[in-house]
Amino acid sequence: MNSSFSSLKSGVSLCGIVMHCSLLSLQAQQPIPVTPSRAIQLSIPSVPGNTYRLYSSTDLAHWSPVANSREFGTGATLSSIEPAPEAGKFFRYLVEGQPSGGLAPWSVAGQEWEANSSGNFTAYRFFSPTNGSVQVPGQAAPALVTYELVRTGENSLKLTLSFSANRTRTIDCTYLTTTSGTLTSQDTTNGIVVDSAHAIFQPLPPPSELLPSAPQGLNGRFILLQEPTGPTLAAFADGKKLPALPGNTPFVLGEGYHAEGDTATFTIRDEQRVDFYHLQFNSLRGGIFFRKRTTPGLPSAAQNGTFLLPAGL
Repeated sequence: MNSSFSSLKSGVSLCGIVMHCSLLSLQAQQPIPVTPSRAIQLSIPSVPGNTYRLYSSTDLAHWSPVANSREFGTGATLSSIEPAPEAGKFFRYLVEGQPSGGLAPWSVAGQEWEANSSGNFTAYRFFSPTNGSVQVPGQAAPALVTYELVRTGENSLKLTLSFSANRTRTIDCTYLTTTSGTLTSQDTTNGIVVDSAHAIFQPLPPPSELLPSAPQGLNGRFILLQEPTGPTLAAFADGKKLPALPGNTPFVLGEGYHAEGDTATFTIRDEQRVDFYHLQFNSLRGGIFFRKRTTPGLPSAAQNGTFLLPAGL
């Protein structure tokens, strides 16, 4: 076991201990940055997939975690700015290993996604841990890509897709179930952002489910709505037991579901307002919606968005 110490003018020392590679050393080979308010900035390189937490001590024997200091490694340097501490206080980072549980997978190899952005569907196929393809409607052939995955949280991950040496797409995914959720994508060419989009995603449906048709009933199922303020899961119980939602995903109750052809309607209401939804299915699994919101004492408000019937629920 090795250790190193460094004293600052403020009387603060930093302690780094390396032990079976489970603790990372804060070696103070250069001056530790001190802000005008005498706060100190602590930095450490991270490894994708690991989680890190900052600990403090006054005697090097008893360590306590610093509040809200847990971070997920992304390969970038992690930093924490701490208020001006009292003399004789020590800090160290602890590598807590890979987080267990959560909804986000550690690998998407073998998966096929359908991303729905305002009724525009993009197919993502991941052949291996590093290779895949992207296909948009009207595209004659899929574009082959290489990609990297970093799990950025228990329910989130980042994908960096490379189409060519100068064209990339970064996708930040948030899982609301084990198979579906929301994503934000950003396309960059020669280092310049050329396009960005928000979408909801789930496993790519088989060809038999691509015809536009609204299910006649949704008892015990959910609809994932991409609202302007974030995703909403609308649940339809009708006296039936709903499937469990991993991660305590919040949802609201829908009522009055009625389907005809490739359209359907339903309502969500609470003590303050009533939302009426009109769904236009582009396949058996999703499409676009129109929402009319009625709030007592306020003008009615309209909004468009996209929706999916999450797979596996």
